Amino acid sequence: MTEEEIRGLIEWNLENCEYHNAIMLSYKRIGLAALKPFFHDGIRRKAKSMLWNSLDANSKLALFMGLPGGTKINLPEYLPGLLVVYKQWENAFRYLFLHYDDPRAETFRKKFSKEQVLFAITHITAERKLQEKKFENTKTIAISPDRFSLMRETFLWLQVAILGEDSFMKFSAEFNRGLAILRGYQREEIPPKGGIS
Repeated sequence: MTEEEIRGLIEWNLENCEYHNAIMLSYKRIGLAALKPFFHDGIRRKAKSMLWNSLDANSKLALFMGLPGGTKINLPEYLPGLLVVYKQWENAFRYLFLHYDDPRAETFRKKFSKEQVLFAITHITAERKLQEKKFENTKTIAISPDRFSLMRETFLWLQVAILGEDSFMKFSAEFNRGLAILRGYQREEIPPKGGIS
């Protein structure tokens, strides 16, 4: 996308959507446009879906990064989306486990053993179920200090493992160019005010 197209997209979203939803939607659309050149025949449909989910998850996480540990979020319009992020996080590790020996996952293999990935899946599944139960009982979720950062890091590893390091670097450069433009439109109410304690 050209700078003019990115600005047009952001401005349209800001005019037609609630502010935080406009930021999330713009984030996803900028990311999808940056990914499009890499959606070639060599990438399976499931991998494309995982890439899209990683953008969707990170767009939601972007609203809540930087909150102190133990923060309680009580925002009904955002909580279901954050619970989906937990499931996407679990699915990202499951995908990385299933495709552990893929040549593109070499960088990931250097950092994590297969046993560590399996342990992460077990732990994340348990944590997701705990958060879902907490939400069902109290309509809140509590953030552990490092969770959102770990989630974002996992989605980056997923992108590298699917795209390969060279393609990921090209995608990342284009995506970051768009995000730099988006940051110019952001106000200070990120994360959303109200419902956070």
